[in-house]
Amino acid sequence: MYYDTKQGDDELQEFYRSNQKELTEENEELDNDEEQQTKKQRKRRRNEVSILKEENEIDQLSNTRPKRAA
Repeated sequence: MYYDTKQGDDELQEFYRSNQKELTEENEELDNDEEQQTKKQRKRRRNEVSILKEENEIDQLSNTRPKRAA
């Protein structure tokens, strides 16, 4: 068999390495995409929290009544 020879063995190893490299690159790209999505979700949550805090502060300010002068 051809793959029982040294040359065939080398070709199989080269093929395996190239496939492993491609798979590694794809996995890294997917990991980066997941990290970016996570960062976006965190940023969105922080924005929502800051908006809620601002609304709460506005409500508190509007609920306080000015003191009357004596």
